[in-house]
Amino acid sequence: MMISPETYVKQHIKDPLDQLIKERDALIADIKELEAELFGNKKHSEEVIMPAPSVQYQMKLEYLGLLCRFICLKYNREVVHGEKIYKEDLKELGLN
Repeated sequence: MMISPETYVKQHIKDPLDQLIKERDALIADIKELEAELFGNKKHSEEVIMPAPSVQYQMKLEYLGLLCRFICLKYNREVVHGEKIYKEDLKELGLN
């Protein structure tokens, strides 16, 4: 079962930027593997995989999109402005 993008990012709210970047890179690697399976020459597995690779692909794209928005917010607040993230900031991303 896949979780919502909001729940996925909430799991990483307290992570430092370097850990968020590693998580982003892992998502990108997963997405590339799924693309190879769905759109490329990679041989499809005969096993039944749940959720289906097409669902995994869609959800991981959603995760990546929201995670990147969160990384941008965190970088802007913490690195550029030297501030902490406020609850209002999280609400803008639907992470309240």
